[in-house]
Amino acid sequence: MLAPALIPLLFQMGRGLGNTGFVLLWLVMLGICLKQRIWKAPAWSASGILWLMFLAWGAYSAAVSIAPEAALESWLRYGLIGSLFFLTVRVMQYADMPDIDWLLRGIGWIGLLSFGWLLGHTLLTYDIPGFKPEFNLRGLVPAYLAPFVLYLISCRMTGTVRVVTMGVYSVVLAVLLVHANSLTELLALAAALSVLIVMRIATLRARLGLLACMLAAVVALILVFDPAGKLLLSTEETPAGQSQQGDWLQLADRLSSQRTLIWRQAVAMPPPLPWLGVGPGNVSEYPPVQMGEHGSVKHLHNLLLDVWYEIGFVGLALYLALLWSQFRVALRYRNPLSRPVLFAVTAAILSASLIEQSYRSYHLALFLPFVFALFGSAPGTRISRRRV
Repeated sequence: MLAPALIPLLFQMGRGLGNTGFVLLWLVMLGICLKQRIWKAPAWSASGILWLMFLAWGAYSAAVSIAPEAALESWLRYGLIGSLFFLTVRVMQYADMPDIDWLLRGIGWIGLLSFGWLLGHTLLTYDIPGFKPEFNLRGLVPAYLAPFVLYLISCRMTGTVRVVTMGVYSVVLAVLLVHANSLTELLALAAALSVLIVMRIATLRARLGLLACMLAAVVALILVFDPAGKLLLSTEETPAGQSQQGDWLQLADRLSSQRTLIWRQAVAMPPPLPWLGVGPGNVSEYPPVQMGEHGSVKHLHNLLLDVWYEIGFVGLALYLALLWSQFRVALRYRNPLSRPVLFAVTAAILSASLIEQSYRSYHLALFLPFVFALFGSAPGTRISRRRV
C-alpha cells in the first residue's frame, strides 16, 4: 500500500526508475484484483463513470488532432496512470484497514528519504560551475510529502524536542527548495504548512500570527537566496513610451519564468475548436507555448489551461466533475489527526498545479488520487459501504 507513495520518490531519483516502478506496481495491483476476484465495478460509481467518460472524450480529441498517434500514445499512458486509483481503491477495500495511521507514518519515512535525496544532491552539486539547479534539483516530491514527515515527527517525539525538530526540518527544506530556484516547490510547501496551521491551531490569533510569520519568512528566503526574487529589489527604468501596465506585466513574466506570458498567449490564441482542444500532448505544436528568445515549453504550466487547451471545454468540465466526485469523500472525513495531513498534501499538489504541473503529471494523475483513496478508506467514509 506504500507503493503509490514510493513511485514519486523513484521519479525524483530518475524518470527510468519511476516508469519501471509504476509498471511493476500497476501489474501487481491488477494481479491482486484478479486473483482475489475484486475486479467488479468500482464502489465509487460516480467517479468510475466520469473517469470512463473523460477517457473516451480524451481519446476522441486525440484521434482527430493534428498528431493522432503521439496524442493517443500520451493519452494511453495517462489512462494507465489514472486507472491505478481504482485498483488501489479495490485493494484497500479487500484489506479492510481499520486505521491508516501506520500508512501515514510509512509515507512519512518515504518523505524523509525524499528529503535526504534532495539534501544530498544539493550538497554534492553546490557551487559547481554551469550547474542549473532549476533543471536538475527536483523538490516538489519532498515539498508535498512534508506533511507526512511532520506527522511522523509528531508521533515519534514529544515536547520541546518535537517542536524544534519540526521547525528545523521545515526551515532546511524551505532553504533547499529556494536553492533549487523554483518558486513552485516553495509555494507547494507554503500551501501545505498554511493548511496545517489553520486546521491544527485552535485560536484565530495564533493562526494569523503563524501565517504572517511564515509569509514573511518565505518572502525573505526568496529575496535573499532566489535570483528571481532579486527582481523585486531592482530599480529598472520604464522605457520611453511604455505603459506602467506593460512594465508590471514584464516583471510578472520574469518573476514567473514566463508563465504569465504563456497564460496570456493561451487566452489570446485559443484552440481552433475550443470545445474539443488540440489533443493530449499537442500543445507544443501551437503558438502559445512560444516564449520568443526564451524558447518554448511542452505545456501551459497551469492545470485548468492545460486541460482546456488539450481536450477542450467538454474535457475540462468532465475533469472538474471527476475531481469533485473524489473530493466529496474528503469533506466527510473526520479523523482529527490525519485529516489536516491529507488536506495539506492536497493543497500542496493543487497549488503546484496552478503554476507548473500538467494534469498528466504523476503528481496529479497518480499521487493525488492516492490521497483521495486514503480519505475514502478510513472509518466513517468507508468506500465499500458508501457510493460517491
